[in-house]
Amino acid sequence: MWYLEEKPCTSCTGPTAPSGRVFTMDISAGVEQPVVFGAGEAPTGLFQSEFWPNS
Repeated sequence: MWYLEEKPCTSCTGPTAPSGRVFTMDISAGVEQPVVFGAGEAPTGLFQSEFWPNS
């Protein structure tokens, strides 16, 4: 599983916003690791409707 880290946000519609950091988690082992992108790379195709919970 992978997910975007959230950080507190006082100027957003909710209490948090994505920080831009991506993590992966091995659910069976409970191990979390940051995903490292190469220079000029970044996650793409992420839309607010893809986040859970969708609020």
